[in-house]
Amino acid sequence: MLTAFDHSLDQSSLALLNMICELYFKAYLKFYSENNFYINVLLFGKAYAYTVLMVAINRIFVQASNVCVQQKDCEGRKVCVNNICVRAKALGKKCFVDNDCGYNRICKYKICWQPEDSSCYRDGDCPKGDTSASQIGTIGQRCASEGRCYTANAFCLYNYCQCKPNSVYDGVKCIQLAELGEPCGEENAPCRAQNSKCIDGTCQCIQNYVLQGQECKMVKKLDLGQFCMSDEQCAPSYSICERSAPNEQGRCACRQQTAKQDNMCRPLAYNCLVGSAYIADGKVKKCVVRQIKDEVSYPVTDKGGCPENYYCVSMGSLSAKELKGSYILEEIGICCPEITPTCPVGEPEPVAANYCESECPKKTHFCLKDENMVGVATCCLKPCLWNNVYINKSCTVPLRIGEACEKQSECILNNANCEEVEKGVQVCACSKRDIEFKGKCIEPKCPSQRQPLMSNGQIVRCNPYTAPCKSIYRCDEKYGICCPR
Repeated sequence: MLTAFDHSLDQSSLALLNMICELYFKAYLKFYSENNFYINVLLFGKAYAYTVLMVAINRIFVQASNVCVQQKDCEGRKVCVNNICVRAKALGKKCFVDNDCGYNRICKYKICWQPEDSSCYRDGDCPKGDTSASQIGTIGQRCASEGRCYTANAFCLYNYCQCKPNSVYDGVKCIQLAELGEPCGEENAPCRAQNSKCIDGTCQCIQNYVLQGQECKMVKKLDLGQFCMSDEQCAPSYSICERSAPNEQGRCACRQQTAKQDNMCRPLAYNCLVGSAYIADGKVKKCVVRQIKDEVSYPVTDKGGCPENYYCVSMGSLSAKELKGSYILEEIGICCPEITPTCPVGEPEPVAANYCESECPKKTHFCLKDENMVGVATCCLKPCLWNNVYINKSCTVPLRIGEACEKQSECILNNANCEEVEKGVQVCACSKRDIEFKGKCIEPKCPSQRQPLMSNGQIVRCNPYTAPCKSIYRCDEKYGICCPR
């Protein structure tokens, strides 16, 4: 019957759709017989039911059959698990992706959800003594077409209570999502735009994203002299977007106290509180304040590379270093005489005493603290904005797994590769022998240190919603992999 659509559906999809159509055809016969339309269906047969189905396929198919492809197909307090909409419980934790929520939990409406096993549509589905609450008019529950839903700011659509457009269910009521630039907060709506959050009571783009139209777009790094609209776009360390007016286009240029050299911004001088920075081979000697691996900070030995009577003064940004095939983060600095710290580049930003952390502008500066002077901090300029990583004398946005990338250095902090997933499209992705775990690519090991089950060179994944592993394997809950018994 679906000859007009055959060219766009494969055989398995066509078979599934025909099976569902058969069920809908029987349902429509009953429905229309009760509403004096039975003769129409008899006259036009399945074609009539197919036509009605195709017109409403995006709503009726998903909501009435509970079939889903992605999270937005499931309305209200439901999430998509193995292509089926199941009821879920809001956990209250904020998130951007599923990995922010933990194992077997799902990120939806920027909130973590836990799928529930006990959903029902009639009393017979409930345990003995319990009664179905499917008619109480809450989000995700059934409702009469002429009835009303009791959740605030909700309405009845296709016999299901749903939040009105551009609103989200917070577990009690439907709250309107705020647009970029609009008020937000605990008593107001969360932000609607992707990659935005409520900052100082207003919806704004998150770090390393800039406003383009009504969307927050990932910053594309630019070289000196190129046109820009914000400081985040400029790649060279100590660079800035020079503009004559806030809304006018500018160009990437070097900040004060630095000068352009080899298309980079070189500090005019490296400052120490007393004396001068240590010089080795005609250059200011760089050092390491601390190392960070797997989000754990480790102190360095031998003064981070500084000679006797010198100590390492942080420059404020992290650098990526290759170590034994993987990358670690290092807080870099310069070697200064051991007395008191001062800003390694530029003059300190004036802030009130003892209020460095709250008053120092985190976008461009950092609070320099010295172990030799407890309780004293200085607000200093750092090479890169926000949490940008200092790699090869340029500032790079550390990308998450799945985000679009242009070069390998953008993915290294998560041990991922910048791989082409389709023609002209590259994203940070794990290799076939790795899995994504807590936002990083790792090579998982079974508790017995034996190798997990592989298929076509790739690790086989498992979870409680899929078929179990082969008989000689069991599903490891920590990593979701099949391990030998």
